[in-house]
Parts: sequence; structure tokens; C-alpha cells
Amino acid sequence: MASEGNSSDIDLSSDISQVSIPRFIRLAILLVMDIPSSICTIFILLNIFKNRLLRESLHNHVIIAILLSILPTQLIDIPFHIIYLSLDYVWPSNPIFCLFWLFISVGIFDTTGILMAYATIERHILIFHDRWLINKKRRILIHYIPLYSVIIYSLIFYIYVILFPPCLTNFDYTQPWCSYPCYYDNNILSMYDSIVNVVLPAFIIVSFSIALLLRFIIQRRQLNLKNKWKKYRRMIIQITTMSSLLIIFNLPLTILMLAHLCGLSSDVGIDFSQYAYFFTYFIPLLMPFICLQSLPEIYRKLMKIFLNYWQKIRQQLTATVTPMM
Repeated sequence: MASEGNSSDIDLSSDISQVSIPRFIRLAILLVMDIPSSICTIFILLNIFKNRLLRESLHNHVIIAILLSILPTQLIDIPFHIIYLSLDYVWPSNPIFCLFWLFISVGIFDTTGILMAYATIERHILIFHDRWLINKKRRILIHYIPLYSVIIYSLIFYIYVILFPPCLTNFDYTQPWCSYPCYYDNNILSMYDSIVNVVLPAFIIVSFSIALLLRFIIQRRQLNLKNKWKKYRRMIIQITTMSSLLIIFNLPLTILMLAHLCGLSSDVGIDFSQYAYFFTYFIPLLMPFICLQSLPEIYRKLMKIFLNYWQKIRQQLTATVTPMM
């Protein structure tokens, strides 16, 4: 669930369960997609951590952070949203759980967007300025400190405004996510969150992704960098497809939110927002499969497991059918 600028926009969350897509279809979509998506995320992370070369590759570090940020959505947010769709009320119905759920659905979700914005910036450094990272000291200053700073900043901000807010959150167990965080009613905090943590990352993702493609095409033609094209093509495809996923499913809602901040009536776009909130779930659901395609070592390993499993099933079926004949 993406952040919104104020409570008037969030009031529509009470109507999300009334989206014209039938409830059982939404429930089925989330259930069918969440299980393989979660397995894929865990499989990728385990294999990256086990493989020293993958684990130490600088371009994989932000991918690890992004996968870790979507995992709570897959394992907690979506399953409990499925429970909500099944029961038509939040279970378990208590304030501690609601705060925890809001932290994941709002804070962790927005952290994913912030990490993606950082990833699009970092790709320019890794591809065009790799000499900046030639020694350990530079890697610490240019790579590790910025990445950890982004993560720490986002976690501290959302822990403060959601888990330890300067206001009282009123929970409604008949609404998804128990309604909205109380800091949305604080004009300063909600405005800061909307602009810095949602709109700015979206702008960075779009502009830096386009710039990455154009910059590489131009420099490749000028310098005839065939070897570097082969080396970095996978990195470019990976980040552009991941960025496209966020642009498709989150940018329209972000644009609407920006329009509301600029004075557009909060009544405009309510029907659209009801759909947009649901479709933002496709970001964490599809992200691991995009990452998997850009990690051929892990992809081949997973395909080998599936093929072996399928062969065993075929052998068992053959052994069962043969005696009957």
C-alpha cells in the first residue's frame, strides 16, 4: 500500500474491499501468485548468500536489499490481506498487530521504492564510473555507506511515524490495514513523506532509468564498447525491467497523489485509487521473477530442480500405468 498525502485521500481505503473485481477473484489472484513468488524470493536470497561470487558482487547488494524488503509483504502483508478478504474484518484484531501490519504495508513498501530509486542511480556509477570503486576505501564511501544510509533512513522514519507516532492512531478492524496511520493527519509529516519518500523516488526511477538507456546507447556508439555491452547488458535489462514494474503499477497512483497535493479535489480519482491500491501488490509478487531472469546461475539451478522433479513424477506415473496394462 503506497503512502498518500492526507486522510481525505486515505478514506477510500475503507472501500477497497468494494472494488468491482469480485472478492474471490482478488483472493485467488493473491493466493495463487504469493506462494510461488515467496518461494522464488527465498530461493534467490539463499543462493546469493551461498554463492560467494554473487554475494560479493556490488551490483547484487541493492538487489538483495530489495528482495529482503518485499519478503515481509509476501509473507505477512499479503497473507493477512487474504484473511481480511475471507473474513471481511482484520484478524487478529488488536492494536499491536495493526501497527505492525501498517509498518509493513506502508513503511516497507515505500522502502522498496526508495531502494529502487537508489538502484537506478547506482547503476550509472557501476557502468560508467566503475573506476570510482577500484579500492576498498572508495567502495565503502561510494557504495556501502550510501546503501546503508538509505536503508537506515527509511526504517528510522517509518518506525517513528508508524510504530511510535506523535499522535493517536484510531484502528478500524472492518477496514484493510486497520485504516491508515495517524501521521497522515499531520500536514507536515504527510507532506514530507509524500514528496520525499514517494514522489521523489518515482521521479528518480523514471528519469535515471531513461537516462541510463540513452547514455549507454550514445557512449557505446561513440566508444564502440562491445565488451562492456556484453558485460553490462544484463545489469541494464535488470534495472530497467524492475523500474518498469514500479512505473506500471505505482506511478499512476503517485501522479494522482501529487495532483491531490497540488490542489486537486480528493474526490477525483477515488474509483481509480481503489484499483490502484490492489494492483500495487503486483510489484512484490512479480519482482522476484524479474530478478531471477537476470541471475542465470540461479535460474539454471531452479530449472534443473523443476526438471528433475518433473522427471520423477513422469517415472512414477509410468511405473503406475505399466502394471495396469
